Amino acid sequence: MRLRINADPSGWLYKLLTRVFGLRRKPVPLQPAGSVTVPLKPGKIRLIAGIDFGTYSTKILARKSGEATARLVLIDQPDSEYPSIVTPSLVRIAGEKIYFGMDAYKLAEGKLYRYLKKELLPGISWTRSGPEPDVLIAAYLAWVMGQTKQFCDYQFGENAYELVFQLAAPMANLGHAGLKKRYLKIAAAAWTAVFAPGSPIIGQGEPAWAFLKMIEGLLDKPNAPPGQIQLLPETIAPIVSLAQNSKLQDGIYLVVDMGSGTTELSVNEVRSAENRIICYFDQSIELGDLQFKDAFNMEGRIEELMKEVRRTWREGYEAAPEKEIWNSLRVLLAGGGVQRAAVRGAIERDHRQIMYPWPAVSDTHYSVDIHWPAGIDHNGAGEKALYKHGFLFAVAHGLTFERHEWPIVFR
Repeated sequence: MRLRINADPSGWLYKLLTRVFGLRRKPVPLQPAGSVTVPLKPGKIRLIAGIDFGTYSTKILARKSGEATARLVLIDQPDSEYPSIVTPSLVRIAGEKIYFGMDAYKLAEGKLYRYLKKELLPGISWTRSGPEPDVLIAAYLAWVMGQTKQFCDYQFGENAYELVFQLAAPMANLGHAGLKKRYLKIAAAAWTAVFAPGSPIIGQGEPAWAFLKMIEGLLDKPNAPPGQIQLLPETIAPIVSLAQNSKLQDGIYLVVDMGSGTTELSVNEVRSAENRIICYFDQSIELGDLQFKDAFNMEGRIEELMKEVRRTWREGYEAAPEKEIWNSLRVLLAGGGVQRAAVRGAIERDHRQIMYPWPAVSDTHYSVDIHWPAGIDHNGAGEKALYKHGFLFAVAHGLTFERHEWPIVFR
């Protein structure tokens, strides 16, 4: 069952107007900034690469337009510290050379840059020495895109396809205009470094300062052609993934996707008869697994998370015109952070407070499950790892679907 998706941010003014005047917003398509459909050249296929650039690791899937299955893209060497189907989100400068992913992790000398995605969040100031974070992130994404291109050349044939990259920004569906513009600029610079005529494949051990200087220059000018880069809110990508589940039942779903640096929350109603999902509220919060790792005050961190989980449910409950079905809630977990026992345990135990103000707790139904994206081909290399860590791919999976399968948003 393929479901159409709708989202409702439901701010305080909207709720007031709804209650007083019975007003309803009209649905408009969610359009990524600068989005244009790329014309397909005769004889070529369209590929959509979903890149989930995470704080700790990067997950990549590629889908041929019209196919039900996405392919796992493996661009790095395996190591026991990371699941073999992901790539460390790391950059290292050592001996005047630059390294990415697992090579950056394994080297001992030089300066290692980690948790770069957190530097994109509003209000974060760069305090480390060396290149600016935008330059380092663009350099890393250029390496990722280049390796993804090589993978697609091998899988589908060189020059046999048109490749569109879709990425997710850590924001809700209304977005943060400054973050969206900044992220698109970084991604476009990375694309140009790889796909501009005459550009070489970016490998490990490139001359660091010449390469970074080139990236810095690309950030100062418009570059990628319209349509080659699409940006989707990180709260919405797991919902797009959720909508592909053929076994999805009608009802209310609360999605908790916790990565290392941020957690994306949304509360949604599935209406299979109407072939759609309605998202009543979503938010991205700066609280992820890193804050729970060796936390001095674990109880305080848990309460901070649960406060936002409760808020997400209540905002959705208040926005929904019909309350009857809200006595049943299915919580779907995604991302590495929700595997932490303290986090999952709190979500499983807290249903009475999460579902407040539902008046009759005894009449409620509450369940917690892991969201496993449907239809990922392990490509023969990551079957066991995908079986064990498939829940990490909710965002990347949602990013492999084309724009016409993206949400409709009420504004």
